[in-house]
Amino acid sequence: MKLEGAVCDSGPLMALAKVDGLRFLGAVCPDLIVHAGVRQECVVLGQERGEPDAAAIEAFLGMGNTKIVKCGAPVSRLSSLALGRGELEVLSLAVAKPGRTALLDDLSAREAARALGIPARGTLGLLALAHRDALLGSSELTALVRLMTSRDDIWLDKQLCEKFLDELLRR
Repeated sequence: MKLEGAVCDSGPLMALAKVDGLRFLGAVCPDLIVHAGVRQECVVLGQERGEPDAAAIEAFLGMGNTKIVKCGAPVSRLSSLALGRGELEVLSLAVAKPGRTALLDDLSAREAARALGIPARGTLGLLALAHRDALLGSSELTALVRLMTSRDDIWLDKQLCEKFLDELLRR
């Protein structure tokens, strides 16, 4: 299953870059949309902080199937949400372009997306699609998820990751 025109926040980009998994994002989301502010956070600020994944994200975003876009201020009905700037930018783009899936790891942001009628997935949901499409075998999926949970710089709940693996691999 492909997510056409999905709008991606920094969380999935950074998590997948840290475990060399951006190829799965590219395969599942062939025409990805990234807000310029999200690119700024992942690439420019990442390079300033010396984050090794910043170069991988920059290379991924430059491959040609990702559109970097800007949008104005967040949609008025989003301004009261207690979310980060990147999450608000992603939701604003998804509201402006109905039918787009928002790619967000922040639980509050995914709940806000669903409340707005925007389909939402996180990093684990992207990996599930890659697994379902046979782009990622069970052992590689398990290794990637375990690597993500072992890192202090990837903020995915360990219990959620274990539950994800149990449910997905039981099928």
